[in-house]
This record gives sequence, C-alpha cells and structure tokens, in this order.
Amino acid sequence: MILSAIAYTVYSQLFAYRFEEEHAANITSMELFGDQKQYLSVVVEEGTTDGWRSGITVSQNYLVSVDSKKRTDRLSNPYQMDEGEFVMVTTYALNTSDFTKKTFDLADVWRKSRYTYQIIDVYAITYQGEDYLSVRYNEDERSSNVLWYSLEKGTFIKYGGKDFQSIFKFLDGSYRTGLDEKMSAMNMDIRQYSLNDFFEKAKDLKKLNISREYPQIAKNLSNGGAIYVRPLFSDKATWFNTLIHWFAPKGQEFMELYAPNGDTGEKTPIRSYADYEA
Repeated sequence: MILSAIAYTVYSQLFAYRFEEEHAANITSMELFGDQKQYLSVVVEEGTTDGWRSGITVSQNYLVSVDSKKRTDRLSNPYQMDEGEFVMVTTYALNTSDFTKKTFDLADVWRKSRYTYQIIDVYAITYQGEDYLSVRYNEDERSSNVLWYSLEKGTFIKYGGKDFQSIFKFLDGSYRTGLDEKMSAMNMDIRQYSLNDFFEKAKDLKKLNISREYPQIAKNLSNGGAIYVRPLFSDKATWFNTLIHWFAPKGQEFMELYAPNGDTGEKTPIRSYADYEA
C-alpha cells in the first residue's frame, strides 16, 4: 500500500497535467462619449489587473477581453495547442445599445481551422475599416508568426502588414512636446488610441477642463478607468488636440507645451498638432 501511494505520488508529479490561467480584468462599466461616440470610457474592478496587463483591447467596433489557460507540466508542448488549453475571447459590440456580449473559444476555432501551433498573444486591431484579432503563435523555439481573425466573418486571414491600428501605437509628438511627461505626472499613460490603458488612478483632475466638460469621465479616470479611441473616428491630430484641451486648467484652451527645434534646440510654444508639425 505504501509503495503504491509513493508510486502514485511520483507519477502525479511527473506526468499529471498542470495549467496556468490568465484572466482579463473584470469590467464594471463602459460608456461611449464624444460628438461621434468616438471615445470609450472603461472602468475595471480594482485589483483585477497585474500592473500592466489588463487583457482588454479595443478596435473600431468591439471591445475585446481575453482569458487563457495554458498547460505547463513537463510533458506539455510549448509549440502546439495541448489538450485542455483554451483562449476564451469575449467581445462587446460598441454599435449596440447594450454592448452585446459574445464569448467563444478561439483555440477551438483555431483547431477546427487545422492550425496546431501554440497561441501566445491575442489582441484587437482595426485594418482597412474592419475589425480583427491579431493572433501571434509560436512555430518553434526560434520563430513566431501572426494570423488575423476576422470578427465579422469568423475566418483567419494572412497578416496584412504593419499599416493597422491598435491601442499599443504611440502618439507621435507626445514625447517631444512634453505632453507625455505631463500626462505621466497625472498618473496616466498615453497612446495614439488609448489613455491610461494600465488602469492606474489618475490624479489632480479637479481643476482641469475634462472635469468641467465630462465630470463622470474624469471621475472614472480618477477611479482607475481608461479611455479608448475608436480609430476611424479620430486621427492622431484630433486626439492630440483633444488631450491638450481636456487636461488644460479650467478656462484655458490649451496646455502649455513647447516643440523643440531639432537643429538649434530652441523651444517654440504650440497650441495644436499642426503647430508641432510646423
């Protein structure tokens, strides 16, 4: 009996399936705002992000959250989708009044499409006006690759190139003008299609334009909310101009920003993205 128990314990340690799960932050509220509903305010439950990864991304027409389960025992295959693994995708349709929710296992669709490689990253993008999931996978220890999954058609297509829009893209001009530094001082990260994607609690917003014009959105930011930009409704110049107005002191039209001359180092006051480019 003792030997049998020992043998079972050794077998369990060596051959039993073990898994690790990653879960997206729990969404507590969502709200579209702006004259074209071009901005999406999202608040998540405190403590459900790991400091930088929320598992939430946004395209033109969808908010996407991703939960995953990956096998990690010694016999698992890091380059193949193992039994029991999943990549659960939840989409929220932004063009519906109730943000219609749909959940499906992308790993199951992946297998049925006769792909076997291990999925390692999934996030929402917009490309040529359509919504996709960018799906990165490991082929072997030296190489990874990307396929796109159409959220409308439910099919995989080849990677279309770098000309796509995602919340991870940096906002041109934010660093050189000091905008990035000022937003960081308010505890917010800024990108071309997102603000505060790390879901940190913003600070010192009460005396700024955003608190007067959008008091609930300012409150959301102060509670650790994020803002996402719907790509087809707002280009980088519009987003830049919007930010330097929202976060200027109440009654002041623009934040105080300067653009440096690359040759002389001279700093010129700017009031818009066009000024920065000039």
